[in-house]
Amino acid sequence: MKMGSMLNFLSDDAIALRVAKLDGIRHGLDQCDQVHGALNLARAEARQRRIAREHFLKQHPGLDFLAPANSVIVVVGPRGVGKSHIITTYQEKYSMNENWPKGIRHVVNAELSPDANKRQVQVDILTAFRDPDANSGNDSKLRRRVRVLCDQMKTDMILVDETQHFIASDGSTKRSNSVVDALKKHLNTGVSALGVFGTEGLDKIFTSSSEFDERGFANIELESLRDTAEHRQAFKDFLHTFRLGIEERGIVERADVLEEDQTVGCLFEQAFRRYGTTQRLLKIALRVSLMRGGTALLPRDFAIAVETSKALFGFKDNFFADRAMEF
Repeated sequence: MKMGSMLNFLSDDAIALRVAKLDGIRHGLDQCDQVHGALNLARAEARQRRIAREHFLKQHPGLDFLAPANSVIVVVGPRGVGKSHIITTYQEKYSMNENWPKGIRHVVNAELSPDANKRQVQVDILTAFRDPDANSGNDSKLRRRVRVLCDQMKTDMILVDETQHFIASDGSTKRSNSVVDALKKHLNTGVSALGVFGTEGLDKIFTSSSEFDERGFANIELESLRDTAEHRQAFKDFLHTFRLGIEERGIVERADVLEEDQTVGCLFEQAFRRYGTTQRLLKIALRVSLMRGGTALLPRDFAIAVETSKALFGFKDNFFADRAMEF
């Protein structure tokens, strides 16, 4: 018997370490490049304004610099479409390769709290700056501290994920308006631009405000793949990248099932034609495979993964159930 065909049961920690390797696999997507380009443009404009302000204050120390409002990039899309992936790849492609001097953070990643309101926006941003006293002070004091930190660290862009949290579940617009007001005031200080990421409906809150029409404003909507030959081929290319990455990293020995037409078709529909959901489901299937001591990813691993994660993803059907019976 070949060693590769023997069952190889791993500890829970060993399985977790192997599955974590999936996070290092990258596949280039057009939508990533589109958003990255918009973020870089907004950053460049914010940096130009900061330099202009510094130059003005040196030349006219007794005057205040009236900064034009910075830009906001709003990126929306359904769960699992890849919004967080865009932030992660932006950090890898740009932030981690820019060799910032000590004490400089040109880009800061923040996540909005579920109980977000006008004051909490400042707390969340200060937390992202690793401020040791992020929750101390009223809204005005916190906002000034954000401005000071942006100036000190020469921050061009703050990326705010999960921004849909401020949409009140009871339909009230009071809390939503207060958060939008906090974001406007941040932009009006002229210290940094904003990249705002969230689910559908978030963009309507911004587009309904005439004040955002008066500044640099980009609304980018990320959509699920469509049932076209072009998008199905793009999905195949995506799975091919992950098949190679899984095998090269030794997560399992074989993942060639990802290039079988039936698997591609099942995943395309099962994951709602979304790259992010596909990757999350793939991670669960790999865990199932390793827990059973497998060395190859099989359709039944996906069938079990779908059944165990229906509540997590909102799956109603299991497109792998029939395929699993073949093994």
